[in-house]
Amino acid sequence: DKIFHLTGLTSLNLRGNDKITSNGISTLTNLTSLDLSWNQTIANEGISELSNLKLLNLNGNNKITDRGYLI
Repeated sequence: DKIFHLTGLTSLNLRGNDKITSNGISTLTNLTSLDLSWNQTIANEGISELSNLKLLNLNGNNKITDRGYLI
């Protein structure tokens, strides 16, 4: 995952992504909008530290549960 150093990102669309994993996005703590629809590579640990999220699309993603986004 090469995006972990892009810590200034505020919006990210990973719809249908199959390359970037939980490790790749967990450092992007400035994200306010994240689309993980139809993404099966990112799980709870990937979003648990993203406390600035205002918009999170999980349509078709079965790797993230309530535990992942109840911050």
